[in-house]
Amino acid sequence: MSDVVTGFFLLLEKQIDVGDYITVGSFDGIVESVGLRTTQIRSFNGTLNYIPNREIKSVSNHSRGNMRALVDIEIPSDDNIDKAIDIMQKVCDRIAKENPLIVDGPNVIGVQSLGSSNTVIRIIAKTENMEQWAVEREIRKAIKEVLDEYRLDISLSKPEENPERSFE
Repeated sequence: MSDVVTGFFLLLEKQIDVGDYITVGSFDGIVESVGLRTTQIRSFNGTLNYIPNREIKSVSNHSRGNMRALVDIEIPSDDNIDKAIDIMQKVCDRIAKENPLIVDGPNVIGVQSLGSSNTVIRIIAKTENMEQWAVEREIRKAIKEVLDEYRLDISLSKPEENPERSFE
């Protein structure tokens, strides 16, 4: 009986719809069916999960509103951070003009973390729903291509392994 009651409220309150990307407990994926007794979620590995509605205590719906693409790029610590940020922002500006799936950004927000041999620079963008992963991949690819043109190294190699990779 509790399956039906919970299922009724899931449907009535429109907490989830078929096609939404959600997380319920330890399951995440795309909703394939919402019934009175069970909800079916297809995980990204292809597994179809049948969840009794009475077991749904909380739902995180990742499909409402714009999504955030987040990309972290590691550069060697001895490279010029300002130059790297400038190059990356120019790439982001080009991508923003070319990709209609991007709602805002992408913007290089700056240094995210510092390691002993690398610096992590973070880029964020808002995208249309469910397009964040494609936009993240596009940003990574474009940044990699441009840094390769400048002969810059974004790997975690030690400074002495590639003396030509400096920004200056």
